[in-house]
Amino acid sequence: MNVFTQVDHMPEYPGGQVALAKFLVKNFRYPEQELSQFTFFCRFVIDTTGKVIAVGILNKSPADYSPAERVLVKAVNKMPRWKPGSCAGRIVPVLFVLPLRL
Repeated sequence: MNVFTQVDHMPEYPGGQVALAKFLVKNFRYPEQELSQFTFFCRFVIDTTGKVIAVGILNKSPADYSPAERVLVKAVNKMPRWKPGSCAGRIVPVLFVLPLRL
């Protein structure tokens, strides 16, 4: 599968950025999150049907994920379908990197 990194129209979370933020607040719960400040870069692909696939942490293998990163990956895997991205009038799978600062 060819995954695009630059497209004419990026995938869109249903309800937009505000709805995405609400989803993350509701689904990403980590008990120690108030003790430290972190920035995570969660990467995933939005496929041609809008499904979130291939979720992971940018530049890390799953064996190296912190407990908080594992919780984040689990939360992102629960996301509803997005509006898929397109390039040159075709719906294409798109790599999406979501920075999250706690």
